[in-house]
Amino acid sequence: MRLTNERVATALHNAGGIVAQAAKLLGCSRQSVYVYLSENPELQALRERIETDLLNRAKDRVAEGIRNGELEASLVYLSAKSKTEAIRARVEIVTAD
Repeated sequence: MRLTNERVATALHNAGGIVAQAAKLLGCSRQSVYVYLSENPELQALRERIETDLLNRAKDRVAEGIRNGELEASLVYLSAKSKTEAIRARVEIVTAD
């Protein structure tokens, strides 16, 4: 089936802006979607807006988890910040044998 702006936009929304998932929904290759996006800047901008929205929602969830005292959310935050602030945190998962 031929790619159209409407089909690609819908697939990008349904796939959270992830090209590989959008390609599966469209029944084509990732490369086809990337080429189509490169030829349609408005769709590329849509993809970027979708990704930004998802990233912001994820950040909000982590911040909410930290406020609620969730250790996992705190570790996610520290892990992400370590890449930008040279904080080196080592987390070991210990399992009972």
